[in-house]
Amino acid sequence: MWSTPLPGEGGSTPVIAGGRVFLTSADRRNKNLYAFCLDQRDGKVLWSRTCGTAGRTVPYNKDAAPSPVTAKNRVWFLFGSGEFYCFDHKGQKIWQRNLERDFGPLTQLFLYAASPLLYRGRLYVSVLRGNPEDEIPVKGANPKPSETPDSFLLCLDPETGKNIWKQDRPSDAQGVECRDSYATPVPVELRDGRAEILLIGGNYLTGHDWSTGRENWRLEYNTTTQTYRQRVCPTPVVAGGMVVAGKPRYGAIFALPLGQSGRVPSGRIAWEYAVNTPDVPSPLYYQGRLYLLNDKQGVLTCLDPRTGRLIWEGELGNGALYHASPVAADGKVFCMNLKGEIAVVRAGGGSFRVLSRCVMGGQPAMSSIAIAGKQLFIRTEERLYCIGAAG
Repeated sequence: MWSTPLPGEGGSTPVIAGGRVFLTSADRRNKNLYAFCLDQRDGKVLWSRTCGTAGRTVPYNKDAAPSPVTAKNRVWFLFGSGEFYCFDHKGQKIWQRNLERDFGPLTQLFLYAASPLLYRGRLYVSVLRGNPEDEIPVKGANPKPSETPDSFLLCLDPETGKNIWKQDRPSDAQGVECRDSYATPVPVELRDGRAEILLIGGNYLTGHDWSTGRENWRLEYNTTTQTYRQRVCPTPVVAGGMVVAGKPRYGAIFALPLGQSGRVPSGRIAWEYAVNTPDVPSPLYYQGRLYLLNDKQGVLTCLDPRTGRLIWEGELGNGALYHASPVAADGKVFCMNLKGEIAVVRAGGGSFRVLSRCVMGGQPAMSSIAIAGKQLFIRTEERLYCIGAAG
């Protein structure tokens, strides 16, 4: 349908609402961070706002990594620099603040990347981080070397940006990257009416009361003595009455039944699956099936989420890394690698089947594809594409 040039790189996924497309980007020339809004019909830029400067660069990530969130006439943009903005849908600024000025550096070894969560009229931000001595230094913002900054779940008023509460989220993990988490908070509603916010990182999976932040339960999923790069990238998913999450760096995917309390023993884990698991892409739950994308080998795996039983697996066959998470619609799973190559795979069924392939280019393509109605929104380094039926 259309394509629109972008000022530079970013890992954020487009968000579509009310005929508008919201996105962030880091300008490759002047290092500015941008929040902008496009017309869904033709890709025309309706407005663009400068939101600070991208001061840090690492492979495969930029300060424009967290995805925006929107509701009604508001849209919220969080950047890896700690800049946090709220605009209305016409681009009028409602509020702004900088989380690094308030709480110290958000930086992890590969920059902060967790997206904010909007749930039940509140904004949630997770900051799970280690000692800045082990991370990328931030001029003027690092704590004293002897101090390790706290990790926490932050709840904000969406209309004002002010804190509602800040819940400490401790971890005893030690070593480079071992407390870092790039995963976004996940909401879950239980059968008894309770609602929780799930966090993963620092060797623990925890469930927090949505209204107070109080920790309801925690599971130590990683008991290895390894003290190097035990960070977590994939965001957990809720599937078949389970929370499905991943251990660090191609470790096993595991499933824990919902509704836990207290210190959860490892014996309550329902199943584990340890073959061709992801390091970066998040699991996908679609039409009763669970899909895993191994980013290094390009293997897509389909599991039964209730038992962890393998249904099928297959190689996507293009020899490039995958950082974007798989997404699904219309009975199809869409997978895009860093080269901007997309494989469309049949969802469900009893065997692996590639339906089509296409090459968008514009590497590195790090963002997950967004789907709205009958349209795909595909973000590469250079452009945002809209493909599909009008309207």
